[in-house]
Amino acid sequence: PAEEAVHTVEIPGSTPVQNGVIEVFDKSNDFKRLNVDRRGTILEVSRGAINQITYSPSKATPLILKMTNRNDEAWAFYSLAIGGNAANLGPVSSKWNGIGYSCSSFDDRRMIEAFYETPDQHGLETKCALLGGEIAATSYGFEFCKPLDYGNVYLKTIYYTPQNQESKIHLNVGNDKASFIAQAGGGSDALLYGVPEVSSLLDGHQVESIGDVLKLVAKQFVCISGTDARADFWWNPKKVSDTDFMKAEELAITTATTPEKACIESK
Repeated sequence: PAEEAVHTVEIPGSTPVQNGVIEVFDKSNDFKRLNVDRRGTILEVSRGAINQITYSPSKATPLILKMTNRNDEAWAFYSLAIGGNAANLGPVSSKWNGIGYSCSSFDDRRMIEAFYETPDQHGLETKCALLGGEIAATSYGFEFCKPLDYGNVYLKTIYYTPQNQESKIHLNVGNDKASFIAQAGGGSDALLYGVPEVSSLLDGHQVESIGDVLKLVAKQFVCISGTDARADFWWNPKKVSDTDFMKAEELAITTATTPEKACIESK
């Protein structure tokens, strides 16, 4: 839990949570909880034997991984750093989706069918990718040990990172080569700093209050789900991935005709 004090105020006309427990986290060692365990949930309010509010603001950053292979095996493995420290998130770092309705993967499967909320692979579980022992423990990625097609493959995901730490993703190895496409950097390194549209809606800052969460709900960046006894507020992945930058990149990928940019065309 975060060390800062949490202050609550009663809002006229609202129904307060009486005798409740408030949990707050947004530290570098909470990255796994933000990104994997809660997967973009930034606020949870529950009523029951114990009334609880769990406040877990994060930065939601969309990202594209490009893999290029002209012969033999294909792989790309990367690591994430929060506040300068490599993060071990357990077996999976994120879930990825394929880009391109008419694009295929190296194993001759349609991208949108082969990769739908597909977890990446831990560096210690590789079969053909060559990873050094010191980086394998904090590496994640994809490998194709028996490719059937060659060219470019594109995957996309969203990472949910702590707001109060600099977060970045770094490409460790790629065969033949790989790179990131992101609004903040690209190539071998990309910063995970959220999307500018959210900062603009919140007058230049990140999520700092429940009021900010409600502003994002009004603009469809955050969704609400739950029951009579519970409400969850979570980043809307469609809206986060639908920024002008991401739309332009995906359009460029799916309409490209040059070997350097075009995806593998479905047969």
